[in-house]
Amino acid sequence: MRRRAALAVGRVGLAEGAAPLIALLADADAEVRQMAAFALGLLGDTQARDPLVAALADPSPLVQGSAAEALGLLGDAGAADAVGRMVSQIVQSGALAQTPGPDEDARPDSPAAAFRLGIYALVRLKAYGPFAAAVLDPSGQPRVHGWPMAFALQRFEDTRAQPALMTLAKDADPYTRAFAVKGLGALKDRAALPVLLPLLTSGDRAVLIETIRASGRIGDPSAIAPLLKIIQAPDAEPHARLEAVSALGGFHDATAPGLMDTLLDLVTDPTPAVRAAALRADAALDREGFVSVLSGLEPDPHWTVRAALASVLATLPPEIALPRLT
Repeated sequence: MRRRAALAVGRVGLAEGAAPLIALLADADAEVRQMAAFALGLLGDTQARDPLVAALADPSPLVQGSAAEALGLLGDAGAADAVGRMVSQIVQSGALAQTPGPDEDARPDSPAAAFRLGIYALVRLKAYGPFAAAVLDPSGQPRVHGWPMAFALQRFEDTRAQPALMTLAKDADPYTRAFAVKGLGALKDRAALPVLLPLLTSGDRAVLIETIRASGRIGDPSAIAPLLKIIQAPDAEPHARLEAVSALGGFHDATAPGLMDTLLDLVTDPTPAVRAAALRADAALDREGFVSVLSGLEPDPHWTVRAALASVLATLPPEIALPRLT
């Protein structure tokens, strides 16, 4: 009852509940302490900062994790060092020496769960320094592997994370690779291409799609040929093919061999989503040529393609766009 009452106080945003919740951080039951910490995060009351920092040293990982999560929700960057120390202690304890299996990963009362909530809190606080000090070695390589690490690193979008992301992009776990690849795409650094390009033939769908998106964001011409191969493969996975068409619009090089010819063929593709993506890519690559493409097209039978075309026309000069929109 105490645990559920604590949750209710947080869920309804009962401002006068902060003091009773802080008192519950000393409750004899770990689940009650955990829920009090979580509810304090929901309330967002800054008077809870110091009690929550103290709760990071609670003997229960369940409480530690929720205290860290609550501090992240409070948004006080001054708590980042304390959260970083908690995360570092878990790493140094050796509890994460082996990547947790699915059963261990799902437990809310494990060191792995406290670690995960701790690094997420550091992401919310935009505290890359404390995060790196806790989980990366002096050369910038991860002390801990697993998808939570890759997820947190990609959320920072910090260039200092690139060495760790490149390492995690080679991890055996597909979720870890996918999050790491997403992070490399956000950094848009061509130095990541030796790691990314081999993944364009990945058998894992999530990794392949994130790699296609990352290639488009980086926009290096060396990725064009592999993307065209995906588009032209008769057995290509439909979503991967669509993503590859969309990615081509990010290269800004209409002279690449086979690129414009392929995109022109795709504006009459049987799949409406592919036609729409091809129109967007055509316009991004060659605005002047795009006008010529439009002059040879009949109104598309599918409304989603016409809607996509209207959005594209909005990016063109008014004298070109307005007559066609009308």
